[in-house]
Amino acid sequence: MADIRNRNRLTIGMSDRQYILVTGNGRSGTNWMLDMLNQSALTHCRNEPNLIPTSPLHPITEFCEITKKKPDIADIWDAGAAWTAVNIGERDPYLTTNKKFLYPIIGSPKLKNFSLRLKRNKYVRTLIPWLRQSEWPLPLWAGNRNKFQQAIPVFKIINQDPRNIIWLLENRSDVSMVHIIRHPAGRLYSWLTRYVPTKNTNDLLSINKSRLHNLNKIDPEWSENIDNIDNM
Repeated sequence: MADIRNRNRLTIGMSDRQYILVTGNGRSGTNWMLDMLNQSALTHCRNEPNLIPTSPLHPITEFCEITKKKPDIADIWDAGAAWTAVNIGERDPYLTTNKKFLYPIIGSPKLKNFSLRLKRNKYVRTLIPWLRQSEWPLPLWAGNRNKFQQAIPVFKIINQDPRNIIWLLENRSDVSMVHIIRHPAGRLYSWLTRYVPTKNTNDLLSINKSRLHNLNKIDPEWSENIDNIDNM
């Protein structure tokens, strides 16, 4: 309950707060862009916070089919963005440069990322219950929380339903959106050489065939051109 009350309180003013959204498809260079923006002393970068199951942005993770009712981003975004902006997450990039909100004494990379390293150590997380949280506020020993809340939030959220992106463009003019689009051949090469080897080939084939079947149900013209999907 406390988390919900805090999220609602943070919602006020988020709709006119300046922040940056890095989006696009996987294997397109969004990690590189996030790392570049993370070099600034003025930013607070969050990597795919929507993939954290307890995140208020988690409902926008699933790519919804055209025939299904999608979660209403208008009811989710402001509170979710406000919560995400003032917390640190287990998926966030390590800090490699000084930030305005960190105390000057926190100089070394190990100290900057101490809490993040603890969170990512599965053995330590098992022993210390509070480390099992997936998102947490800036530790009081590490920096000034008032300055932390003044940092420019940067969210990397990829593989989004295009309707979510359209809604943000039309309704949140203060969101500076960086939409990465990679040449299809480069993205395919990266997908084949870096993503596919880490997955079960049969599972990937099944998922992609299911997507083609769904397209055939939605678009009659498409179904006339793509048949024999199960034999591919």
